[in-house]
Amino acid sequence: PSMNYVFSFDGFGVMFSTALFSQLFQHSVPGLIRPLPELQKPKVKRVFATALFTTASLYLLLGAVSVCYFGSSTLSSINLNFTNFTYGVDMDEAPMWKILLVNSLSNIVVLFPAADTMSVFPLIANTLGNNLSTSIPKLPKRIDEFLEWREGSQASLNSYDKKAGKKRRKEFAQKLNTILWRLIASIPPILASVFASDLAFSLQLAGLSGLYVAFVCPTLLQRASINSTTRALGEKEIMTVYSGWQSSRWIELAVLGFSAFSFGVVCWQIKTNFE
Repeated sequence: PSMNYVFSFDGFGVMFSTALFSQLFQHSVPGLIRPLPELQKPKVKRVFATALFTTASLYLLLGAVSVCYFGSSTLSSINLNFTNFTYGVDMDEAPMWKILLVNSLSNIVVLFPAADTMSVFPLIANTLGNNLSTSIPKLPKRIDEFLEWREGSQASLNSYDKKAGKKRRKEFAQKLNTILWRLIASIPPILASVFASDLAFSLQLAGLSGLYVAFVCPTLLQRASINSTTRALGEKEIMTVYSGWQSSRWIELAVLGFSAFSFGVVCWQIKTNFE
């Protein structure tokens, strides 16, 4: 179908949310850098910059080609455009093996995002659960105290050594704590998916979360780190080996301002698109 290629601000919310979420990786940087030898760490900036440039270029290329081909019929999830896609093959005249091949390729493209999400969801849920567990370090101790109280009321049934029992109880409390937070991280998205059946809506919600993880949280952590270093060393603002042009307060304000603008636009488009 014909299409007007003039920029339209109406699609900014879905585009920005999808692009942001697809390029989100800095929360994994510490874990990726830690095992590297010291001599290799100076190369990390170039490696990450190259990775970002490569993925961004591929996303732009695939997105531009897809939009040019499908035109105004492009769906919010481009894989859905490949439903019953024939790749130019005449399905009425083609041999059976070619029909099966075309249908298989179309189904792979259509189902790939769902399969990819299902495969990565446990990893994301475990990571979020572990982070939540770390943010409340006293909970395992409270669980241990509850188990100790519960065992105390059934002392006549317990015959194991007190020291060994205490060790087992502490390990069990830590295991319960881990399971609890992983369930808290994984169950709400599953329940929410029952009601959020529109993919564009889900992408925009993911983009709002990504906005905090990608822009707001790093900026606030940087400011907190600079203030902590200043208080500890008694300097106005001291430069460290990790400092650079991005450590400026003006950069922080610019990032927070952009985050506030993007948050407002995405929320406004969610409201207008799904009223």
